[in-house]
Amino acid sequence: MNKFYASKGFLLFCSLGFTVFATTDIAHAEFRHPGNFNHVTTPVKKDQTVTFGSIANQVYGTKLSLKASASSGLPITFEVLSGPALIEGDILRIMGTGQVTVSASQDGNESYNARKVVRSFKALRKKITVVGNPISKVYGDADPVLSYIVKPGLVEGDVFTGALSREAGEHVGRYLINLGTLDIKDCYDVDCEMDFLDIFSKTIEVTANPMSKVYGSADPVLTYSFTPALIAGDAFQGQLSRSPGELRGLYPISLNTLKLSSDYFLAFKSAMFEVIKPVVPLPLLKANNIITPNGDGKNDFLVFDDLGEYPENELKVFDRASRILYLKKGYDNSFDAKVNGSTLTEGSYYYIIDFGPGKLKLKGFFNVILDK
Repeated sequence: MNKFYASKGFLLFCSLGFTVFATTDIAHAEFRHPGNFNHVTTPVKKDQTVTFGSIANQVYGTKLSLKASASSGLPITFEVLSGPALIEGDILRIMGTGQVTVSASQDGNESYNARKVVRSFKALRKKITVVGNPISKVYGDADPVLSYIVKPGLVEGDVFTGALSREAGEHVGRYLINLGTLDIKDCYDVDCEMDFLDIFSKTIEVTANPMSKVYGSADPVLTYSFTPALIAGDAFQGQLSRSPGELRGLYPISLNTLKLSSDYFLAFKSAMFEVIKPVVPLPLLKANNIITPNGDGKNDFLVFDDLGEYPENELKVFDRASRILYLKKGYDNSFDAKVNGSTLTEGSYYYIIDFGPGKLKLKGFFNVILDK
């Protein structure tokens, strides 16, 4: 027969020679056998569930907050079982590409069995776009550094190696920029949106030199200076010219056929070409140096041979004190040693005859001799 005894909150149970001493927690009851045999029962633990949802595929560099819970209310521990990822608390950081396996575990306690749930997903390459910046230079200059921006940005710590490049060519025009040797770790899908490097024409300032010639002579070669220096191997072609005309005066100099290749822009500064009338040496004109104003038809006038060849002449007669006694434009050999109707006193006088613009002036003297 089985007997139960209750005393001070303890339940005593006696059966078949076993004595059970137990507290109110039956699961920890102790059975004693008269033959000094002791036996303690194993506690009965409950199962628990862990709720850990599936994880969508992630992109390299992503930081994902993991969420899971246990039905027991006990804390969850996350762990990366395989693949390129790191766990920092409940933050999962994708460190590369490939298959990633993660677990959410609850280790249990004296009342609950442990429970682990495993999830897998793919870590994918991060898509980025390299955008080349538009850039330019002047013909003959060295290339500037080809720069770019990345959209969206790289994962912290990642950098590109290498550099952009462009289509070959050094003449004026547009050259497409390309990825060149630019490279990065195999965790990115790289696209590109490239602009152009523009090469603009080099400005050369050409300045014509002022020049001249004497009327009737051939034109000299028209010369010029320029700045800055040309690129090695380049040279001018053609020549300057001037406005037509051979009379005395000024004629503008123009660029005419002077040119460079299309890699240059010519900024031209003109000058004047002057045609100068020649200073013609006068022939040795014969002039009488004696005037005897007596009307005998001999030496009555101051006469210059061949004076008719110089109709633009002008005669001036001076006394010893350099006073002008006589002046006549277009002198015609008519001076008879009279001034204002009066004959000059006997003595020496001086003259200057100007034969016209661009010609020499002739100087000399004559004597007035009166009859006694």
